[in-house]
Amino acid sequence: MKVYEGKSVFNGIAIGKIKLYLKGEQQVKRHKVTDVKAELLRYEEARNKSMTELKGLYEKALKEVGEANAAIFEVHQMMLEDEDYNESVRNIIESQGVNAEYAVATTGDNFSKMFSSMEDEYMKERAADVKDISERVISVLNGKSSGNDTGDEASIIVADDLAPSETVQLDKDKVLSFVTVHGSLNSHTAILARTMAIPALVDTPLPLDEEIDGVMAVVDGTKGVIYIDPDCETLELMKKRKAEEDEKRVLLQTLKGKDNITVDGQKIMLYANIGNIKDLAKVIQNDAGGIGLFRSEFIYLDASDEDVVKAAQIAQATEFIDNKAEKYDSPIAQGGTNVSGGQKQRLSIARAIAKHPRVFIFDDSFSALDLKTDAILRKELAANVSDATVIIVAQRISTILHADQILVMDDGKIVGKGTHEELMKTCETYQQIASSQLSDKELGKEA
Repeated sequence: MKVYEGKSVFNGIAIGKIKLYLKGEQQVKRHKVTDVKAELLRYEEARNKSMTELKGLYEKALKEVGEANAAIFEVHQMMLEDEDYNESVRNIIESQGVNAEYAVATTGDNFSKMFSSMEDEYMKERAADVKDISERVISVLNGKSSGNDTGDEASIIVADDLAPSETVQLDKDKVLSFVTVHGSLNSHTAILARTMAIPALVDTPLPLDEEIDGVMAVVDGTKGVIYIDPDCETLELMKKRKAEEDEKRVLLQTLKGKDNITVDGQKIMLYANIGNIKDLAKVIQNDAGGIGLFRSEFIYLDASDEDVVKAAQIAQATEFIDNKAEKYDSPIAQGGTNVSGGQKQRLSIARAIAKHPRVFIFDDSFSALDLKTDAILRKELAANVSDATVIIVAQRISTILHADQILVMDDGKIVGKGTHEELMKTCETYQQIASSQLSDKELGKEA
């Protein structure tokens, strides 16, 4: 028996044989082309076909895992329409006179490295998305079809990592659990596992060799462990625990239709956060008392409608809220999975503003915002919460540029204190950070 620990995505126990999923890496070779125009046309045709495939995947995901999880394929379509991405591919083909496969692979690698180097976890995950769309275009260029065979029986899927398109194409009825060597708790595999309510592990350092393919295994999502070829004692213990969990699940069904009353007699309402109208079936199935909405994110604050709208305006959230059909009554999914990282940050900031606190603490709360939105939001904050103390923990100098006092931390110690202008004269650490992030104009170095 071999035991490997990973990060648990969803609790529960899965028992079954391992289905090893090994990606056939596409070997891309660089070679010269004689007709550059024809190669550019070849790329455009492959890109258009990839767009069609992504639209099909979106429709499939919409039916199987809901709008929130299907949205990733809309993101992929937007990435394939991104002018910077396409300009890079075309420029490599034209300037180097090389094949489209090489241009796409190079662009994908460059953009993936750029996203991977970002501090924000949400943006880091986009590195995998860029690789995924690039692999798709290369597959089309090579005349290969995409699709995953999970076998004839339900199994535990073990892989290095799974791209969004790969997870959606799996036969969900034949998936007992996901276990990946890489990936994070925010990866698409993790999100899908939670949607399917099956135990799953990510960041699990197990060897991906064919010896484990077809071997009996147990995934313990509660402890974050996979047992490969478990001994009889472990297998029996896990079967017993699984039976107990299944029994609890059945018993929970008997509570349907009954009032939700705590042991001290307090009646409460249980609400479900949903991604779209299609999730209502699960709300009814699990006997929830209602659903969570944008507006309900503010209810516990005892904020008026005017307070909510004003807070959203200051937090620069009205643009994407107003673009939704139901505006402030639009559904918001569990964990905010149907909004972007930047939108989640703006909603969180709006909730804080609606509370009218005397002290605000923003811990890297602007990291997913673009620089323009960041600047406007800070300006609105300064104008509308001037009677409150605002403490901002940030990595971007621009976010705290005009603060009354800045504390510079290095290796857990305060190495500088003062305004931006003072620190630019007295703190070497601050000077180095500022020089790497700000323009000459912002640094006051214009000729």
